[in-house]
Amino acid sequence: MINIGDFGRLGGVSLRMLRHYDEMGLLRPAEVDQWTGRRRYHLDQLGDLHRIVTLKTLGFTLQQVGEMLHDGFDTAQLRGMLRMRRADFERQSQDARHRIAQIDARLALIERETGRSDPPVVVKQVESIRLAALTSVVADDEDFGAAVEELFIKACDLMNSAGWSRTSPISWYVPAAADAVRIYTGFAAPAETPGLTSVDLPAANVASVIHHGPMMQDIGAANVALARWADANGHTGEQRRRSIFLEATGDDQHNWVVEVQLELPPQR
Repeated sequence: MINIGDFGRLGGVSLRMLRHYDEMGLLRPAEVDQWTGRRRYHLDQLGDLHRIVTLKTLGFTLQQVGEMLHDGFDTAQLRGMLRMRRADFERQSQDARHRIAQIDARLALIERETGRSDPPVVVKQVESIRLAALTSVVADDEDFGAAVEELFIKACDLMNSAGWSRTSPISWYVPAAADAVRIYTGFAAPAETPGLTSVDLPAANVASVIHHGPMMQDIGAANVALARWADANGHTGEQRRRSIFLEATGDDQHNWVVEVQLELPPQR
């Protein structure tokens, strides 16, 4: 057995909390000296301490924790709850990153009001993204926009069925065969989604342009601005592109905000 100080250090909690858990009947010491009142614990009680702290972290009150432990709450159940909580935080984190990108896009649109003819190109580093997507190869002479829209509609239904957030729609365009592009269209999702393929978009340096309005109106200006920038900066040849739909709710596209990204070669 070990004293309360060593037990608290091993478990990462204060002596005050250990005494509180004792008073509530959540975690009794293995032994209390009848003369000094000093508490001592078995090492195997660390498992109980970890369960208490974890359940508190998940948002349960100490009364609820006591009831759960009394009912025989086991490690397998705790592991499952932690995984669910982790998935919740993943979704919240993804949503937060999307909101930040929306703010950056709005700032870029405000800057554009200075009257420049071409939308400004911004070079930045983007994080890797796990995408739950549908994919298709589209030839240059096919209706590109219609293909993307069809994939999005199907992906939406599958995301809804899985209960995942749809706040981060993304399309990734990868050169395939000659005169064709492979499209990956879907949503940022931290876990496997039935019916959708998990695709990892790598972290990359990108040249970025913000488009505001309907996709069929002036989206070409964003692509032209990127093409001109790439040519002026020596980035020639086929390249991967991304469309991040920052604000794309409803059928009326006049308020849509889309970030068009051109992936750049790694810096040497």
